[in-house]
Amino acid sequence: MLRRKILPVGESDFRTLRESKTENYYVDKSLIIKDFIEEGKKVSLITRPRRFGKTLNMTMIRDFFDITADSREIFDGLDIMSTEYTAQLNTRPVVFLSLKGITGENVKGLFMGVGKVLREEYYKYERVFANQVDEKSSEYYHFIRYLGCLKK
Repeated sequence: MLRRKILPVGESDFRTLRESKTENYYVDKSLIIKDFIEEGKKVSLITRPRRFGKTLNMTMIRDFFDITADSREIFDGLDIMSTEYTAQLNTRPVVFLSLKGITGENVKGLFMGVGKVLREEYYKYERVFANQVDEKSSEYYHFIRYLGCLKK
């Protein structure tokens, strides 16, 4: 019996889509990574209407560069892997903030939700860069102080 591929409507996480046991249609947009590298911009604004794959593309970029991940398998067979940029796979810290899951009944609840997202990103890299931070510096002191304020 012929298995039908499905359209993964609503799936916005690249790793989840690529690791799915279900056969999905997928348009390889991995060369957007090459475009970002070659343009060399410090900031890029990605604007598209809803349901045009912004988050899917952003999670693909995150998964490609994230130093805390092992992404070779999910990029296997995609166009980016036949470029010289393959050497940059999983070589950088990536701060990926999504506020889509934050809810609150008041400003304090929303503030606590944002604080939780920021703390999770910080602790993700605290282990990776533990011996590379000057804990006696004023920058570190102020950062930890501000991070602590987000717990309240």
